[in-house]
Amino acid sequence: MLNFKRFFIIFILLSFVFTACRDIPCRDTLCDNSGIITFDQGDCYCSCPPSTRGLNCTINLTDSIEGTYAVYDTFLSGASVSNDNLVRTDSNIFRIVGLGNSPIPYNNCAVNLKINGEQILIDSQFLCNNSNITDAYLIYGSGFINYDLYVFNVNYYITHLMGTSNQIDTCVVYFKK
Repeated sequence: MLNFKRFFIIFILLSFVFTACRDIPCRDTLCDNSGIITFDQGDCYCSCPPSTRGLNCTINLTDSIEGTYAVYDTFLSGASVSNDNLVRTDSNIFRIVGLGNSPIPYNNCAVNLKINGEQILIDSQFLCNNSNITDAYLIYGSGFINYDLYVFNVNYYITHLMGTSNQIDTCVVYFKK
């Protein structure tokens, strides 16, 4: 019985040593920013989400999109160009003042954009927080960003909530850094 216990203990120890010494693929590969470790044809690498780059997905591209953009706005039938600043206010929230040459009275209002990967969302929000209740404007929309070219497009809608018209303005705006 004693020999069986020794044999069993030696067997357990040897099996632990042999399994612990095996090379585990990708054990030294670490991916940041929700990157996924991928093993392909003997190589380990990180598959990065759209808003990150780098060997280990360490470069967060949303860090590089703040700044001044040339804005091409197609409000109504015309097109115009202006310069707007995009500023980060939270981890994935950016604020831009104006959206190109949007019509008065909301061309100088700040708008919050949510950026998640390559998707842009303008959650429904009031413009300018007007104290004049007869001039309430609501904006919402969506778009996409191309990090390689530093461009993004947004389709947005502005609704005049008060007054007689309840007018909805539809706009497309193109931003280039």
